[in-house]
Amino acid sequence: GENDNLKQLLPVVDLLFVNVNEAERMSRAMLNAPKGEEISCLSKAFPNLTLVVTTGKDGCLVQRADLARPIHVPTRETRVVDATGAGDAFVAGFLSEWLRNVERNSEAERKALIAACTKGHAVACVCVGQEGACVEPVRA
Repeated sequence: GENDNLKQLLPVVDLLFVNVNEAERMSRAMLNAPKGEEISCLSKAFPNLTLVVTTGKDGCLVQRADLARPIHVPTRETRVVDATGAGDAFVAGFLSEWLRNVERNSEAERKALIAACTKGHAVACVCVGQEGACVEPVRA
């Protein structure tokens, strides 16, 4: 961002959701990251950050400084009627699962991240399967 505002903010951010294009652009703009290394550069530059990068029909990646490589969590195949609200639905599903997990150690947290991403995908799949953004609560 202008005046390095984002670069100053990210050290105090614990969890960030972006799509793959946003992650690449942020990393190149703030860190001059080489192509193909944008996500790992973000996690190295901001070691307290858990970065969740949505990749559309391919699911998502979770990257943190303490992970050797991103965790890829695929989504299930679904018929897309309208993608409006899919990202917000994913975040809602992710957070509903993530916030239930209070244990934060390497293996338990890895499993919790995968479970949270899987729940996020499930909620997003419900959302994209109907016209317009979801307005009814989703039980996934």
